[in-house]
Amino acid sequence: MKNPLTKKLIIIGAVVIVLLGAVLLVAFLPRSYTRPTLTDGDDIFYERLDENGDVLYSITKNEVFEQIKANNGIQQLMMMVDADLLSGYFADITEEEINNKIKELTYGTDDDSEIAEIDEETRVTLEEDFARSMLLSGYESNREAYVKLLIAREKYAYDAIFENLTETDLANGYTNQYFEDIVAINIRFTSREDALNVLEKFHLAKLEDKLVQYKGFIYRDETLMDNNDFIVEAYETVEAFYFDENDNILDLDEEIIYTKGEGSTYTDSDQNVYTLNVDGDLVDDVPEVIVNSEQIHNSLAEAEQYKTDNTFYYFMNKTTNNYDLDATVEIRNGAAEVVFTVESDGTVYDSENNDVTNTHNLIFNKVYRKQSDVSSFSSNNTIELTDQEV
Repeated sequence: MKNPLTKKLIIIGAVVIVLLGAVLLVAFLPRSYTRPTLTDGDDIFYERLDENGDVLYSITKNEVFEQIKANNGIQQLMMMVDADLLSGYFADITEEEINNKIKELTYGTDDDSEIAEIDEETRVTLEEDFARSMLLSGYESNREAYVKLLIAREKYAYDAIFENLTETDLANGYTNQYFEDIVAINIRFTSREDALNVLEKFHLAKLEDKLVQYKGFIYRDETLMDNNDFIVEAYETVEAFYFDENDNILDLDEEIIYTKGEGSTYTDSDQNVYTLNVDGDLVDDVPEVIVNSEQIHNSLAEAEQYKTDNTFYYFMNKTTNNYDLDATVEIRNGAAEVVFTVESDGTVYDSENNDVTNTHNLIFNKVYRKQSDVSSFSSNNTIELTDQEV
């Protein structure tokens, strides 16, 4: 008996014999128990009939009872416990919340417009399924209690989550969860046109091999700056001219526009003849004023100053968003006051709602345009996407 293996086998064998003896003893001990049963278990609980009234199938009460015991017992116990623990939430639940929840449980949505689109056959099936689930849950005659319990659970879960949650936790959670698990996939399109259509749907474009977001507008002249070195969006201005040493009339580009002739006459490039009258206005043979005397100066510097003093800049914004081609455009001055509005059909109104379409002096450098009508993009009408956004 000095062999260790022999000793181990004897101990294991003894334990096995004791366990077998205990099992046999329990098995043969007399015991008394009561098995719960239904007195009317063979009665029909549910029948499904066809269009002729013939029974397709039926379910007895015993079958339902056994199913509840097997699959729903724990659920029923949990609902009883929750009803007691969450009773403090019941007082805050409104009738509207209950009704919306019943719609959601029945039809999968609480949106009346979506429910109205469900066909009659599907609607009946959904309502029968919901009624059956209430019956099996024991809430057939008091489904509001069941629904209130579900709402109370949701409210409790919401409170439990946000009770100790700070704004920093939310921000960190969003940053960590939103971008970390992103997986990029290559999407192949059947044509370049299909690819462009998808990009346009999300206002995306390509600029210097980078993905950018189109802002919804272009600038006719991106070099036209206001007094603060911002690209001009809209403006009103005047023409300005000046006399050179030979009394020719030049524009601000120092180009001769009207050439001095005999006496007080001038000609343009088309050989039309004009006269400088006694008031200093350049007139045609009607006579109609072509250039007002206030616009003609003795030097380039004076002409440039006159133009600067009589140029007014405005900002343009749509009342909805830049991509809404039917939206009204508001024209605001430097004090952010609306001085003009432009409708989608091009009609222009002043601040007093007078139609000034044919009389205004506005010049629009910022133009709202569909992405499909834009031939090229620049950094001034796009926003570069971050690495995370891409």
